[in-house]
Amino acid sequence: MIAPAATPFPSSVRELCEDLPDFSFESASAEPFAPLDYEAECRIKNLALKHFWKQNGIPGAPLPLIPAVQPRHYRTNSKRRGVFSNGKFQLLHPGHSVPAGIRGNLQYSMLEPELHHRIYELILEIVSRPPFRFFARNLNYCIVRGSDRKVAVILNMAKTDASIVRKLKIIAAELQKEIPEVISCFMYLDESRSPYYLEAKRSEKEVGYKKLFGSSFLDITLPDGNRLLYPPTGFSQVNESMVPAFLNTVEKLIRPEPDARLLDLYCGYGLIGLFLVPKVESLIGMEIDGPSVKAAAASAEHLYRKKDIRFIRGEIGPALIRSRLPVPTEKELLVLDPPRSGTADDVIKELARRSPLRVVHVFCGTDVIPGSLAQWKSQGYQPVSIQPLDLFPGTPNLETMILLEKQ
Repeated sequence: MIAPAATPFPSSVRELCEDLPDFSFESASAEPFAPLDYEAECRIKNLALKHFWKQNGIPGAPLPLIPAVQPRHYRTNSKRRGVFSNGKFQLLHPGHSVPAGIRGNLQYSMLEPELHHRIYELILEIVSRPPFRFFARNLNYCIVRGSDRKVAVILNMAKTDASIVRKLKIIAAELQKEIPEVISCFMYLDESRSPYYLEAKRSEKEVGYKKLFGSSFLDITLPDGNRLLYPPTGFSQVNESMVPAFLNTVEKLIRPEPDARLLDLYCGYGLIGLFLVPKVESLIGMEIDGPSVKAAAASAEHLYRKKDIRFIRGEIGPALIRSRLPVPTEKELLVLDPPRSGTADDVIKELARRSPLRVVHVFCGTDVIPGSLAQWKSQGYQPVSIQPLDLFPGTPNLETMILLEKQ
């Protein structure tokens, strides 16, 4: 496992907020910067990252933060937890509090599009009706995924029976009628009531994931105009307005070459790899989520039928890397975008054995950067360029891309 930072990034952020007038940084909040002027937020994040780098003895120096295009009302993914309190059903932000608080029985957010709030308001109104009382007690989460133009709604249920299915169909019909931006609706069964709302182990029953209406996919348009499809249950960027900056920064750092092989680890539905593949000789993507891998392969077949592209499904670890990746080429480029917790044990060591020409390691969890870079250093790789991007404005989180090259 990746060792945590000696000085956590939120501590650096909190320290810089202590002298701000009329502002209190609350680390328990999901969006502590939402009420703050965005220019002030960027100043704090730039200074906090420099402080974090110094306190943890990380080599190199971060470049100035690339600011968000749309610093508020940007989230493409949102969720609410179903809760009974004093006999009333509420839809609350899971885990952390939100400064905007609760109006009525719904918790709002300054980072989500108004469309998401309209959907939650309608679902709350329906589920609060007396005939839905049993249904409400079994509604774990409402999840909305998509832009401010079109979305998919997922209703995460603790159980299902004929009565619950009838209620699901009523909700789906009213969403379809009242909010045309809702292009699809799904039921997701999670009898364990997992806090992960989608990533928990699915029920073995056939009804574990059921479409109620609409398209089975959402889509995103790349800067080159190509469109990729992805499943509503798969990982997608939470800030779609920053996707062009995200992809262009990866390209700038990795410097694709026409005779190079690109390895895209934790590739999801192929966002990075399929954007860069016209500029390289071949592409291999690796990802654990089956529906996302299928979507990536389908997009590759549609857009780049003549290119050498392969997607591999599996849990990314040393064994999978050794067994499924071909012998390294003379010119191999590596991009990896692991989850917030970082890579599994010895993944960096195994990748470094392939001697990639350049590596772009994407971090959405700042606190794992020191431990990850220490592992790369032990294999002879040093940071050459460090570019933070504000993909999560309003929160104390950053996306950081680090270009590494062998000494």
